[in-house]
Amino acid sequence: MIAAALLMIVVLPLPAAREADAVLVTSLLQMASLVLALAVSAMGLARWRLTGDAAALWIAAALLVFGIVRLGLVEMLPVVADGNDVVIVLAGWLRPASLLVTAGLLAAAAIAPPVDSSLKPLGLAGTAAGAVALVAAVMGFLPEVSVLLDGSPQVVAAGSAPHLIGGVAVRPSAFTSTIGLTPLLWLIGAGTFLWIGRRRQRWLFTGCGLLLIALTLGEVTRVAAPGPVVGGLLGRELIRLLGLTMALSDATREVLGTYRDAGRSLARSEYRAATTKERLRMDAAAAEERAHEARSALAAIEGATLTLERYRERLDAPTQRALSAGVSTEIRRLQRLVANQADDPMIAEFDLAAVLEPLLATERARGSEVVAAIPAALTVLGRADSTQQIVRTLLDNARRYAPGSAVTVRADADGDRVVVRVEDRGPGVDPRQRTSIFRRGVRGDAAENVPGSGLGLYIAEQLLHTQAGHLWVDEREGGGASFALGLPCGQVPREPGLQPHSGSGAPPPGWAPPAPRL
Repeated sequence: MIAAALLMIVVLPLPAAREADAVLVTSLLQMASLVLALAVSAMGLARWRLTGDAAALWIAAALLVFGIVRLGLVEMLPVVADGNDVVIVLAGWLRPASLLVTAGLLAAAAIAPPVDSSLKPLGLAGTAAGAVALVAAVMGFLPEVSVLLDGSPQVVAAGSAPHLIGGVAVRPSAFTSTIGLTPLLWLIGAGTFLWIGRRRQRWLFTGCGLLLIALTLGEVTRVAAPGPVVGGLLGRELIRLLGLTMALSDATREVLGTYRDAGRSLARSEYRAATTKERLRMDAAAAEERAHEARSALAAIEGATLTLERYRERLDAPTQRALSAGVSTEIRRLQRLVANQADDPMIAEFDLAAVLEPLLATERARGSEVVAAIPAALTVLGRADSTQQIVRTLLDNARRYAPGSAVTVRADADGDRVVVRVEDRGPGVDPRQRTSIFRRGVRGDAAENVPGSGLGLYIAEQLLHTQAGHLWVDEREGGGASFALGLPCGQVPREPGLQPHSGSGAPPPGWAPPAPRL
Protein backbone atom coordinates (compact mmCIF):
# COMPACT_ATOMS: atom_id res chain seq x y z
CA MET A 1 0.00 0.00 0.00
CA ILE A 2 2.78 2.43 0.89
CA ALA A 3 4.74 1.54 -2.26
CA ALA A 4 1.63 2.05 -4.42
CA ALA A 5 0.88 5.43 -2.86
CA LEU A 6 4.44 6.64 -3.39
CA LEU A 7 4.39 5.51 -7.00
CA MET A 8 1.09 7.28 -7.66
CA ILE A 9 2.33 10.51 -6.08
CA VAL A 10 5.86 10.63 -7.45
CA VAL A 11 5.80 8.79 -10.79
CA LEU A 12 2.34 8.90 -12.23
CA PRO A 13 1.57 12.63 -12.77
CA LEU A 14 3.73 12.64 -15.90
CA PRO A 15 3.97 15.74 -18.10
CA ALA A 16 3.00 15.24 -21.71
CA ALA A 17 6.56 15.85 -22.85
CA ARG A 18 7.73 12.73 -21.03
CA GLU A 19 4.96 10.43 -22.25
CA ALA A 20 7.22 8.89 -24.91
CA ASP A 21 9.80 8.00 -22.28
CA ALA A 22 7.08 6.47 -20.12
CA VAL A 23 5.94 4.30 -23.03
CA LEU A 24 9.45 3.00 -23.49
CA VAL A 25 9.90 2.34 -19.77
CA THR A 26 6.52 0.61 -19.60
CA SER A 27 7.45 -1.72 -22.44
CA LEU A 28 10.77 -2.56 -20.83
CA LEU A 29 9.07 -3.24 -17.50
CA GLN A 30 6.59 -5.55 -19.23
CA MET A 31 9.50 -7.50 -20.71
CA ALA A 32 11.15 -7.72 -17.29
CA SER A 33 7.88 -8.88 -15.74
CA LEU A 34 7.57 -11.58 -18.39
CA VAL A 35 11.07 -12.84 -17.60
CA LEU A 36 10.39 -12.83 -13.85
CA ALA A 37 7.07 -14.65 -14.28
CA LEU A 38 8.79 -17.38 -16.29
CA ALA A 39 11.54 -17.55 -13.63
CA VAL A 40 8.97 -18.07 -10.85
CA SER A 41 7.35 -20.77 -13.00
CA ALA A 42 10.74 -22.45 -13.39
CA MET A 43 11.24 -22.40 -9.60
CA GLY A 44 7.88 -24.09 -9.10
CA LEU A 45 8.85 -26.74 -11.63
CA ALA A 46 12.19 -27.25 -9.86
CA ARG A 47 10.39 -27.70 -6.53
CA TRP A 48 8.11 -30.31 -8.13
CA ARG A 49 11.05 -32.20 -9.59
CA LEU A 50 12.84 -32.25 -6.24
CA THR A 51 9.94 -33.28 -4.02
CA GLY A 52 6.99 -34.23 -6.23
CA ASP A 53 5.07 -31.28 -4.71
CA ALA A 54 1.83 -31.10 -6.71
CA ALA A 55 0.99 -27.55 -5.57
CA ALA A 56 4.32 -26.29 -6.89
CA LEU A 57 3.54 -27.68 -10.35
CA TRP A 58 0.10 -26.04 -10.38
CA ILE A 59 1.70 -22.72 -9.41
CA ALA A 60 4.31 -23.17 -12.13
CA ALA A 61 1.54 -23.68 -14.70
CA ALA A 62 -0.35 -20.61 -13.42
CA LEU A 63 2.71 -18.37 -13.72
CA LEU A 64 3.44 -19.80 -17.16
CA VAL A 65 -0.05 -18.85 -18.39
CA PHE A 66 0.19 -15.45 -16.70
CA GLY A 67 3.57 -14.73 -18.24
CA ILE A 68 3.06 -15.98 -21.78
CA VAL A 69 -0.63 -15.16 -22.31
CA ARG A 70 -1.29 -12.17 -20.05
CA LEU A 71 2.04 -10.40 -20.30
CA GLY A 72 3.22 -11.59 -23.68
CA LEU A 73 0.17 -12.00 -25.92
CA VAL A 74 -2.31 -9.62 -24.27
CA GLU A 75 -0.12 -6.68 -23.25
CA MET A 76 3.05 -6.77 -25.35
CA LEU A 77 1.84 -8.20 -28.67
CA PRO A 78 -0.64 -5.35 -29.43
CA VAL A 79 2.12 -2.83 -28.81
CA VAL A 80 4.55 -4.57 -31.13
CA ALA A 81 1.80 -5.10 -33.74
CA ASP A 82 1.18 -1.31 -33.81
CA GLY A 83 -2.51 -1.51 -33.05
CA ASN A 84 -3.44 -4.18 -35.58
CA ASP A 85 -7.21 -4.65 -35.30
CA VAL A 86 -7.06 -8.45 -35.38
CA VAL A 87 -4.40 -8.53 -32.70
CA ILE A 88 -6.35 -6.11 -30.54
CA VAL A 89 -9.52 -8.20 -30.81
CA LEU A 90 -7.57 -11.39 -30.04
CA ALA A 91 -5.99 -9.71 -27.03
CA GLY A 92 -9.44 -8.68 -25.85
CA TRP A 93 -10.53 -12.32 -25.86
CA LEU A 94 -7.31 -13.60 -24.26
CA ARG A 95 -7.32 -11.06 -21.43
CA PRO A 96 -10.26 -12.54 -19.45
CA ALA A 97 -9.28 -16.06 -20.56
CA SER A 98 -5.81 -15.66 -19.05
CA LEU A 99 -7.36 -14.29 -15.87
CA LEU A 100 -9.80 -17.18 -15.44
CA VAL A 101 -7.30 -19.93 -16.31
CA THR A 102 -4.61 -18.43 -14.05
CA ALA A 103 -7.12 -18.14 -11.21
CA GLY A 104 -8.24 -21.73 -11.77
CA LEU A 105 -4.67 -23.05 -11.71
CA LEU A 106 -3.94 -21.15 -8.50
CA ALA A 107 -7.13 -22.51 -6.93
CA ALA A 108 -6.01 -26.03 -7.87
CA ALA A 109 -2.66 -25.33 -6.20
CA ALA A 110 -4.42 -24.27 -3.00
CA ILE A 111 -6.35 -27.56 -2.72
CA ALA A 112 -3.77 -29.89 -4.29
CA PRO A 113 -2.58 -32.92 -2.28
CA PRO A 114 1.08 -33.05 -1.26
CA VAL A 115 1.88 -35.50 -4.06
CA ASP A 116 -0.10 -36.30 -7.20
CA SER A 117 1.51 -38.96 -9.37
CA SER A 118 -0.91 -38.28 -12.22
CA LEU A 119 0.46 -34.77 -12.82
CA LYS A 120 2.95 -34.30 -15.66
CA PRO A 121 4.43 -30.92 -16.65
CA LEU A 122 3.82 -31.26 -20.39
CA GLY A 123 0.33 -32.62 -19.90
CA LEU A 124 -0.59 -29.83 -17.50
CA ALA A 125 0.84 -27.17 -19.84
CA GLY A 126 -1.15 -28.60 -22.74
CA THR A 127 -4.32 -28.64 -20.66
CA ALA A 128 -3.77 -25.02 -19.62
CA ALA A 129 -3.20 -23.94 -23.23
CA GLY A 130 -6.37 -25.70 -24.31
CA ALA A 131 -8.31 -24.07 -21.50
CA VAL A 132 -7.05 -20.63 -22.52
CA ALA A 133 -8.09 -21.20 -26.13
CA LEU A 134 -11.52 -22.49 -25.12
CA VAL A 135 -12.26 -19.66 -22.69
CA ALA A 136 -11.01 -17.07 -25.19
CA ALA A 137 -13.40 -18.44 -27.81
CA VAL A 138 -16.27 -18.23 -25.35
CA MET A 139 -15.32 -14.67 -24.42
CA GLY A 140 -15.66 -13.73 -28.09
CA PHE A 141 -19.38 -14.49 -27.84
CA LEU A 142 -19.81 -13.04 -24.33
CA PRO A 143 -18.27 -9.56 -24.38
CA GLU A 144 -20.34 -8.52 -21.37
CA VAL A 145 -18.58 -11.17 -19.26
CA SER A 146 -15.23 -9.85 -20.43
CA VAL A 147 -16.24 -6.34 -19.39
CA LEU A 148 -17.43 -7.63 -16.00
CA LEU A 149 -14.12 -9.36 -15.35
CA ASP A 150 -11.63 -6.86 -16.68
CA GLY A 151 -13.45 -3.54 -17.09
CA SER A 152 -14.92 -1.73 -20.09
CA PRO A 153 -12.39 -1.65 -22.94
CA GLN A 154 -11.79 1.77 -24.47
CA VAL A 155 -9.39 2.54 -27.30
CA VAL A 156 -6.74 5.08 -26.41
CA ALA A 157 -7.56 8.56 -27.64
CA ALA A 158 -6.26 9.54 -31.03
CA GLY A 159 -3.99 12.07 -29.44
CA SER A 160 -1.79 9.30 -28.13
CA ALA A 161 0.22 8.82 -31.26
CA PRO A 162 2.50 5.80 -31.71
CA HIS A 163 6.18 6.09 -30.85
CA LEU A 164 9.24 4.45 -32.37
CA ILE A 165 10.90 1.85 -30.16
CA GLY A 166 13.72 0.02 -31.85
CA GLY A 167 12.43 1.07 -35.25
CA VAL A 168 8.94 -0.37 -34.64
CA ALA A 169 5.87 1.83 -34.29
CA VAL A 170 4.22 1.10 -30.93
CA ARG A 171 1.51 2.67 -28.81
CA PRO A 172 0.18 2.06 -25.29
CA SER A 173 -2.14 -0.88 -24.79
CA ALA A 174 -5.53 -0.29 -26.38
CA PHE A 175 -7.31 -1.66 -23.32
CA THR A 176 -7.17 0.92 -20.55
CA SER A 177 -10.43 1.50 -18.82
CA THR A 178 -12.44 1.17 -15.68
CA ILE A 179 -11.71 -1.51 -13.15
CA GLY A 180 -13.47 -4.89 -13.20
CA LEU A 181 -13.63 -7.91 -10.89
CA THR A 182 -9.98 -8.77 -11.49
CA PRO A 183 -8.60 -6.99 -8.39
CA LEU A 184 -11.23 -8.68 -6.23
CA LEU A 185 -10.23 -12.11 -7.53
CA TRP A 186 -6.55 -11.35 -6.97
CA LEU A 187 -7.27 -10.08 -3.45
CA ILE A 188 -9.20 -13.22 -2.50
CA GLY A 189 -6.38 -15.35 -3.88
CA ALA A 190 -3.80 -13.28 -2.00
CA GLY A 191 -5.51 -13.86 1.33
CA THR A 192 -5.83 -17.57 0.65
CA PHE A 193 -2.20 -18.01 -0.38
CA LEU A 194 -0.81 -15.95 2.49
CA TRP A 195 -2.85 -18.03 4.95
CA ILE A 196 -1.66 -21.29 3.40
CA GLY A 197 1.93 -20.05 3.33
CA ARG A 198 1.83 -19.19 7.02
CA ARG A 199 0.06 -22.39 8.01
CA ARG A 200 2.27 -24.73 6.00
CA GLN A 201 5.41 -22.58 6.30
CA ARG A 202 5.70 -22.47 2.52
CA TRP A 203 7.63 -19.59 0.99
CA LEU A 204 6.29 -20.37 -2.48
CA PHE A 205 2.71 -19.75 -1.33
CA THR A 206 3.73 -16.62 0.56
CA GLY A 207 5.49 -15.21 -2.49
CA CYS A 208 2.46 -15.90 -4.68
CA GLY A 209 0.23 -14.18 -2.12
CA LEU A 210 2.43 -11.08 -2.20
CA LEU A 211 2.37 -11.18 -6.01
CA LEU A 212 -1.43 -11.23 -6.02
CA ILE A 213 -1.51 -8.24 -3.67
CA ALA A 214 0.82 -6.41 -6.05
CA LEU A 215 -1.43 -7.31 -9.00
CA THR A 216 -4.42 -5.93 -7.10
CA LEU A 217 -2.63 -2.67 -6.32
CA GLY A 218 -1.41 -2.48 -9.89
CA GLU A 219 -4.91 -2.67 -11.32
CA VAL A 220 -6.13 -0.03 -8.88
CA THR A 221 -3.19 2.18 -9.78
CA ARG A 222 -3.86 1.78 -13.50
CA VAL A 223 -7.40 3.11 -13.17
CA ALA A 224 -6.95 5.61 -10.34
CA ALA A 225 -3.70 7.26 -11.43
CA PRO A 226 -3.99 10.95 -12.41
CA GLY A 227 -2.51 12.32 -15.59
CA PRO A 228 -2.01 10.56 -18.92
CA VAL A 229 -3.12 6.98 -19.43
CA VAL A 230 0.44 5.80 -19.83
CA GLY A 231 1.19 7.00 -16.30
CA GLY A 232 -1.27 4.50 -14.87
CA LEU A 233 0.24 1.76 -16.99
CA LEU A 234 3.71 2.64 -15.78
CA GLY A 235 2.58 2.56 -12.17
CA ARG A 236 0.94 -0.83 -12.67
CA GLU A 237 4.09 -2.25 -14.26
CA LEU A 238 6.29 -0.98 -11.45
CA ILE A 239 4.09 -2.50 -8.75
CA ARG A 240 3.68 -5.75 -10.70
CA LEU A 241 7.43 -5.98 -11.20
CA LEU A 242 7.90 -5.52 -7.46
CA GLY A 243 5.39 -8.31 -6.77
CA LEU A 244 7.08 -10.67 -9.22
CA THR A 245 10.45 -9.89 -7.65
CA MET A 246 9.13 -10.81 -4.19
CA ALA A 247 7.54 -13.97 -5.58
CA LEU A 248 10.80 -14.99 -7.26
CA SER A 249 12.75 -14.29 -4.06
CA ASP A 250 10.43 -16.45 -1.95
CA ALA A 251 10.27 -19.21 -4.57
CA THR A 252 14.07 -19.25 -4.79
CA ARG A 253 14.29 -19.39 -1.00
CA GLU A 254 11.97 -22.40 -0.90
CA VAL A 255 13.86 -24.23 -3.65
CA LEU A 256 17.20 -23.57 -1.97
CA GLY A 257 15.72 -24.77 1.30
CA THR A 258 14.54 -27.89 -0.48
CA TYR A 259 18.06 -28.48 -1.76
CA ARG A 260 19.45 -28.05 1.75
CA ASP A 261 16.83 -30.37 3.20
CA ALA A 262 17.59 -32.92 0.49
CA GLY A 263 21.28 -32.65 1.31
CA ARG A 264 20.63 -33.14 5.01
CA SER A 265 18.29 -36.03 4.28
CA LEU A 266 20.94 -37.62 2.08
CA ALA A 267 23.56 -37.13 4.78
CA ARG A 268 21.25 -38.68 7.38
CA SER A 269 20.50 -41.59 5.06
CA GLU A 270 24.18 -42.15 4.43
CA TYR A 271 24.87 -41.98 8.16
CA ARG A 272 22.09 -44.45 8.89
CA ALA A 273 23.36 -46.73 6.14
CA ALA A 274 26.90 -46.54 7.49
CA THR A 275 25.66 -47.10 11.04
CA THR A 276 23.55 -50.05 9.96
CA LYS A 277 26.45 -51.49 8.01
CA GLU A 278 28.74 -51.13 11.01
CA ARG A 279 26.12 -52.65 13.30
CA LEU A 280 25.71 -55.60 10.94
CA ARG A 281 29.47 -55.99 10.78
CA MET A 282 29.70 -55.96 14.56
CA ASP A 283 26.81 -58.41 14.86
CA ALA A 284 28.46 -60.72 12.34
CA ALA A 285 31.76 -60.44 14.18
CA ALA A 286 30.06 -61.18 17.50
CA ALA A 287 28.27 -64.17 15.99
CA GLU A 288 31.56 -65.43 14.58
CA GLU A 289 33.21 -65.05 17.98
CA ARG A 290 30.34 -66.87 19.70
CA ALA A 291 30.60 -69.68 17.16
CA HIS A 292 34.34 -69.90 17.83
CA GLU A 293 33.74 -70.07 21.57
CA ALA A 294 30.99 -72.66 21.11
CA ARG A 295 33.27 -74.88 19.04
CA SER A 296 35.94 -74.60 21.70
CA ALA A 297 33.47 -75.46 24.46
CA LEU A 298 32.07 -78.42 22.54
CA ALA A 299 35.57 -79.72 21.88
CA ALA A 300 36.36 -79.50 25.60
CA ILE A 301 33.11 -81.25 26.53
CA GLU A 302 33.74 -83.97 23.98
CA GLY A 303 37.27 -84.56 25.23
CA ALA A 304 36.26 -84.71 28.88
CA THR A 305 33.22 -86.94 28.35
CA LEU A 306 35.10 -89.36 26.11
CA THR A 307 37.85 -89.60 28.69
CA LEU A 308 35.36 -90.26 31.48
CA GLU A 309 33.58 -92.83 29.35
CA ARG A 310 36.66 -94.75 28.26
CA TYR A 311 39.02 -94.44 31.21
CA ARG A 312 36.78 -94.00 34.23
CA GLU A 313 38.22 -97.07 35.97
CA ARG A 314 41.78 -95.82 35.51
CA LEU A 315 41.16 -92.27 36.68
CA ASP A 316 41.51 -91.33 40.31
CA ALA A 317 38.72 -89.49 42.08
CA PRO A 318 40.29 -85.99 41.93
CA THR A 319 40.78 -86.31 38.16
CA GLN A 320 37.21 -87.48 37.66
CA ARG A 321 35.93 -84.56 39.71
CA ALA A 322 38.10 -82.16 37.72
CA LEU A 323 36.79 -83.53 34.41
CA SER A 324 33.20 -83.34 35.62
CA ALA A 325 33.75 -79.78 36.82
CA GLY A 326 35.23 -78.92 33.42
CA VAL A 327 32.18 -80.31 31.64
CA SER A 328 29.88 -78.32 33.91
CA THR A 329 31.87 -75.16 33.28
CA GLU A 330 31.69 -75.63 29.51
CA ILE A 331 27.95 -76.33 29.65
CA ARG A 332 27.39 -73.08 31.56
CA ARG A 333 29.50 -71.33 28.97
CA LEU A 334 27.36 -72.76 26.15
CA GLN A 335 24.21 -71.69 27.97
CA ARG A 336 25.50 -68.11 28.12
CA LEU A 337 26.37 -68.21 24.43
CA VAL A 338 22.95 -69.54 23.46
CA ALA A 339 21.24 -66.90 25.61
CA ASN A 340 23.58 -64.26 24.12
CA GLN A 341 24.69 -63.26 27.58
CA ALA A 342 28.05 -61.75 28.37
CA ASP A 343 30.40 -63.26 30.88
CA ASP A 344 29.78 -62.42 34.51
CA PRO A 345 30.65 -58.71 34.73
CA MET A 346 31.59 -58.97 38.40
CA ILE A 347 35.32 -58.97 39.10
CA ALA A 348 36.28 -60.92 42.18
CA GLU A 349 39.17 -62.77 43.75
CA PHE A 350 39.50 -66.44 42.87
CA ASP A 351 41.94 -69.28 43.43
CA LEU A 352 43.90 -69.61 40.19
CA ALA A 353 44.88 -73.26 40.68
CA ALA A 354 41.30 -74.30 41.50
CA VAL A 355 39.96 -72.56 38.39
CA LEU A 356 42.58 -73.98 36.03
CA GLU A 357 42.70 -77.54 37.40
CA PRO A 358 39.54 -78.79 35.56
CA LEU A 359 40.86 -77.28 32.36
CA LEU A 360 44.27 -78.90 32.75
CA ALA A 361 42.68 -82.24 33.57
CA THR A 362 40.53 -82.04 30.44
CA GLU A 363 43.57 -81.19 28.33
CA ARG A 364 45.51 -84.13 29.72
CA ALA A 365 42.53 -86.36 29.07
CA ARG A 366 42.67 -85.35 25.42
CA GLY A 367 46.20 -86.74 25.23
CA SER A 368 48.26 -83.60 25.71
CA GLU A 369 51.29 -83.59 27.97
CA VAL A 370 50.64 -80.71 30.33
CA VAL A 371 52.97 -79.81 33.16
CA ALA A 372 51.46 -77.45 35.72
CA ALA A 373 53.41 -75.30 38.15
CA ILE A 374 50.83 -73.17 39.92
CA PRO A 375 51.41 -72.35 43.60
CA ALA A 376 48.60 -73.22 45.95
CA ALA A 377 46.42 -70.41 47.30
CA LEU A 378 47.59 -68.03 44.56
CA THR A 379 44.66 -65.67 44.10
CA VAL A 380 44.04 -63.17 41.34
CA LEU A 381 41.47 -60.47 40.78
CA GLY A 382 39.35 -60.95 37.67
CA ARG A 383 36.70 -63.18 36.12
CA ALA A 384 37.25 -66.87 36.65
CA ASP A 385 35.37 -68.05 33.54
CA SER A 386 37.12 -65.55 31.29
CA THR A 387 40.54 -66.47 32.67
CA GLN A 388 39.80 -70.14 32.10
CA GLN A 389 38.73 -69.39 28.53
CA ILE A 390 41.94 -67.45 27.85
CA VAL A 391 44.14 -70.27 29.10
CA ARG A 392 42.07 -72.80 27.13
CA THR A 393 42.72 -70.78 23.96
CA LEU A 394 46.46 -70.82 24.64
CA LEU A 395 46.40 -74.58 25.28
CA ASP A 396 44.42 -75.17 22.07
CA ASN A 397 46.97 -73.17 20.10
CA ALA A 398 49.85 -75.09 21.66
CA ARG A 399 48.19 -78.39 20.75
CA ARG A 400 47.61 -77.32 17.14
CA TYR A 401 50.83 -75.46 16.38
CA ALA A 402 53.18 -77.59 18.48
CA PRO A 403 51.72 -81.13 18.21
CA GLY A 404 53.46 -83.65 20.41
CA SER A 405 55.23 -80.95 22.41
CA ALA A 406 54.97 -80.85 26.16
CA VAL A 407 53.14 -77.77 27.40
CA THR A 408 54.05 -76.03 30.62
CA VAL A 409 51.53 -73.91 32.51
CA ARG A 410 53.12 -71.95 35.32
CA ALA A 411 52.09 -69.00 37.40
CA ASP A 412 54.11 -66.68 39.62
CA ALA A 413 53.39 -63.64 41.70
CA ASP A 414 55.30 -60.62 40.42
CA GLY A 415 54.76 -57.75 42.80
CA ASP A 416 51.14 -56.68 42.60
CA ARG A 417 50.34 -58.89 39.64
CA VAL A 418 50.24 -62.56 38.76
CA VAL A 419 51.78 -63.73 35.49
CA VAL A 420 50.50 -66.98 33.99
CA ARG A 421 52.61 -68.49 31.20
CA VAL A 422 51.69 -71.19 28.70
CA GLU A 423 54.87 -72.45 27.03
CA ASP A 424 55.54 -74.97 24.28
CA ARG A 425 58.40 -76.18 22.09
CA GLY A 426 56.79 -75.35 18.78
CA PRO A 427 58.03 -73.03 16.00
CA GLY A 428 57.46 -69.92 18.10
CA VAL A 429 56.26 -66.54 16.84
CA ASP A 430 58.18 -64.23 14.53
CA PRO A 431 59.22 -61.13 16.54
CA ARG A 432 57.68 -58.94 13.82
CA GLN A 433 54.29 -60.56 14.43
CA ARG A 434 54.19 -60.58 18.21
CA THR A 435 51.81 -57.62 18.25
CA SER A 436 49.76 -58.23 15.13
CA ILE A 437 48.70 -61.78 16.04
CA PHE A 438 46.41 -60.33 18.70
CA ARG A 439 44.40 -58.47 16.08
CA ARG A 440 41.20 -59.85 14.68
CA GLY A 441 41.69 -62.31 11.80
CA VAL A 442 45.52 -62.12 11.88
CA ARG A 443 47.50 -65.35 12.03
CA GLY A 444 51.22 -65.93 12.27
CA ASP A 445 53.45 -67.55 9.66
CA ALA A 446 53.43 -70.81 11.60
CA ALA A 447 49.65 -71.06 11.06
CA GLU A 448 49.93 -71.25 7.29
CA ASN A 449 49.08 -74.95 7.09
CA VAL A 450 46.93 -75.12 10.22
CA PRO A 451 43.16 -74.53 10.00
CA GLY A 452 41.91 -71.57 11.99
CA SER A 453 40.05 -68.28 11.89
CA GLY A 454 42.45 -65.90 13.63
CA LEU A 455 39.91 -65.21 16.39
CA GLY A 456 41.25 -67.09 19.40
CA LEU A 457 44.03 -64.72 20.47
CA TYR A 458 41.92 -61.70 19.57
CA ILE A 459 39.07 -62.87 21.83
CA ALA A 460 41.53 -63.77 24.57
CA GLU A 461 43.14 -60.34 24.44
CA GLN A 462 39.72 -58.64 24.58
CA LEU A 463 38.63 -60.72 27.55
CA LEU A 464 41.84 -59.93 29.39
CA HIS A 465 41.58 -56.24 28.60
CA THR A 466 38.21 -56.06 30.41
CA GLN A 467 39.96 -57.38 33.52
CA ALA A 468 42.71 -54.74 33.51
CA GLY A 469 45.10 -57.42 32.31
CA HIS A 470 47.49 -57.81 29.41
CA LEU A 471 48.42 -60.61 27.03
CA TRP A 472 51.76 -60.86 25.27
CA VAL A 473 54.13 -63.42 23.79
CA ASP A 474 57.87 -64.00 24.26
CA GLU A 475 60.34 -66.39 22.77
CA ARG A 476 60.93 -69.35 25.06
CA GLU A 477 64.50 -70.08 25.98
CA GLY A 478 65.57 -73.13 24.05
CA GLY A 479 62.94 -72.63 21.35
CA GLY A 480 59.20 -72.35 21.27
CA ALA A 481 56.67 -69.75 22.36
CA SER A 482 55.84 -68.40 25.78
CA PHE A 483 52.42 -66.74 25.96
CA ALA A 484 51.95 -64.73 29.14
CA LEU A 485 48.94 -63.10 30.69
CA GLY A 486 49.14 -60.67 33.56
CA LEU A 487 46.31 -60.18 36.05
CA PRO A 488 46.07 -58.12 39.23
CA CYS A 489 47.04 -60.03 42.33
CA GLY A 490 44.14 -60.69 44.63
CA GLN A 491 45.95 -60.04 47.91
CA VAL A 492 48.49 -57.27 47.28
CA PRO A 493 47.31 -53.64 47.28
CA ARG A 494 47.56 -51.99 43.89
CA GLU A 495 48.37 -48.41 43.00
CA PRO A 496 45.30 -46.99 41.22
CA GLY A 497 45.47 -45.17 37.91
CA LEU A 498 48.22 -47.18 36.20
CA GLN A 499 47.38 -48.60 32.78
CA PRO A 500 48.49 -52.00 31.50
CA HIS A 501 51.27 -52.16 28.94
CA SER A 502 49.93 -52.35 25.34
CA GLY A 503 53.05 -53.03 23.28
CA SER A 504 54.63 -56.26 22.14
CA GLY A 505 56.86 -58.39 24.31
CA ALA A 506 56.84 -58.41 28.09
CA PRO A 507 55.42 -55.45 29.99
CA PRO A 508 57.95 -52.88 31.16
CA PRO A 509 59.43 -53.26 34.62
CA GLY A 510 57.23 -51.95 37.35
CA TRP A 511 54.02 -52.19 35.32
CA ALA A 512 50.91 -52.75 37.38
CA PRO A 513 47.31 -52.86 36.14
CA PRO A 514 44.78 -50.50 37.71
CA ALA A 515 42.50 -51.67 40.42
CA PRO A 516 39.21 -52.62 38.76
CA ARG A 517 35.91 -51.21 39.92
CA LEU A 518 34.00 -53.78 41.88
